[in-house]
Amino acid sequence: MGNEHHVWNICMECSPSRWHGYPTSIRRSGTTAALSISEERQKNRTRHQQTPGQNTLEHIGTMFPLFWRQKELLKLLNEERREHHRMLKNQTRTRRKFEIGDLVMVRKQVQSNASAGIPAKLVLRTKGPYRVIEKASDDSYRLQKIPGTSTMLKKRGLTPIKESAFRMHKIPSTIILHKRVDTPDTRLANMRSPLAHSPLEMNLGLVDFGKYATTPTDTDNAFEPIKDLWDEEVEPTEDSSDEEEDDTPTPSILDAMQRMQPWPINRDVPPTDTQGANQTRQVHTTETITEELNLQSVYEQTTRSKDKLYVIAHQDDTSGWNNWYVIQIDMEETNEKLARTKGQYHCKWYIPKPTATKQGPPMTSPFWPLIKEFADETTYGPTVPIRPSKVDQVLNKSPHKYAWYQKEVNIVEDGVYRPFDFERDYKIPDVVWEKVREAAPQMKLKVANITPKSTPPGRAHKRARHKR
Repeated sequence: MGNEHHVWNICMECSPSRWHGYPTSIRRSGTTAALSISEERQKNRTRHQQTPGQNTLEHIGTMFPLFWRQKELLKLLNEERREHHRMLKNQTRTRRKFEIGDLVMVRKQVQSNASAGIPAKLVLRTKGPYRVIEKASDDSYRLQKIPGTSTMLKKRGLTPIKESAFRMHKIPSTIILHKRVDTPDTRLANMRSPLAHSPLEMNLGLVDFGKYATTPTDTDNAFEPIKDLWDEEVEPTEDSSDEEEDDTPTPSILDAMQRMQPWPINRDVPPTDTQGANQTRQVHTTETITEELNLQSVYEQTTRSKDKLYVIAHQDDTSGWNNWYVIQIDMEETNEKLARTKGQYHCKWYIPKPTATKQGPPMTSPFWPLIKEFADETTYGPTVPIRPSKVDQVLNKSPHKYAWYQKEVNIVEDGVYRPFDFERDYKIPDVVWEKVREAAPQMKLKVANITPKSTPPGRAHKRARHKR
């Protein structure tokens, strides 16, 4: 009864702590109670003193039972994996077996010798030959060296050595030695002195190989410099392709540039009385020049021009009439060879100022670059008005959004007027429009928009009175 009363008192004292220690919620019902864990750790601590590492492992195993079980399972899996790999590796391995009396060679480890100039790849990796005299164990044998020459020490050859079977290779029972005693075969047989550096030269009987003698500097050599063989200078030929072409225009090109523009026949000769009475108009013509000179002169005129502007004729439809366009040649994008041989240049388009088209004809409006906005990767969209001074800034900032309309043009065939420069405010000189109107019948150009309209006489008198 007394013992039962004592147990009852202990239970009454511990019951409140146990009630608070056990989990009461559904989420925590699957965890371990803190009271039982603390009691278990207290029992283990009182049982024997442990190191801090053991205490840590015990704490992890108690607080995280799932982690501890996974760790133990991983150890078992790793051990089984190692055993399986070991078994797979040993399946293809066979134990080397030798009989008593077999001749073998032993593989050795070699190293390079930089001071002697002998690389490891040229050093023999075997030593021997040896004869098997006894089996030391399942994987090793006792060997005795076979004398190869009379100079080999007997004591060294009679001493047996122990070698592993995996380093031994069986050889035929007969070895043929050459007559020369200083060859790799005899050195391999005795293995007493270092190998020869050049065994092939020694076998061939060459002497002083690998050496050379320098002649004194004051003696005449057996050769002479090539430049001293000829005294006269060699002139380059005209068809030499090694030298670069001279960009300086020749006198014939300069003369062709002057003769390209129309001029009256015998303009320096004053007309006579008969000519003045009979001749009603002055005939203009162009002197005929070769195609090559024409291409070269056009190229020289273009490179010398500042703005490199041209008026070209381009056919947009099948009506047979051409439209005029103002273009600017980009010499950086132009292929020089195509320009000199075919007259093909890389051109950028100019149009009248988009905001000034309603204020007057193209002759009086400035010309701005034709900037297009990309509709997609391969299609141009609407035209974007951008000042010429800001074109580079806009294109560099948005190269995938805007583009300057440009393409290849044959200036020699489609050019209407020679290269010219802009006037102030990017306007085209009046002389250019006059030349374009003169060439319109020959080039079949539509020049209605650049032809000045005649003013009726009555309206002109009204304007005159208004000015007075």
